[in-house]
Amino acid sequence: MEKKIEFLEEQIIDLQTRVLFQEDTLQELDDIITKQQRQIDALERYCRLLKDSVEGMKSGEEGEVSNDPPPHY
Repeated sequence: MEKKIEFLEEQIIDLQTRVLFQEDTLQELDDIITKQQRQIDALERYCRLLKDSVEGMKSGEEGEVSNDPPPHY
């Protein structure tokens, strides 16, 4: 009976150790996901700014057609 209790105690300790390791791993993964989401959000904002800038340049070019010679003439 004593050996059975020792065996069960060892199993409980092993399970507790595994649960603790899994909780630590989950927290690390959650931190990584949170950081990556912030990076994605920043990149999306940057892409929108670039898109708006390019569209602004395109619309500015359409309105200004110049027949003036280049400055080196």
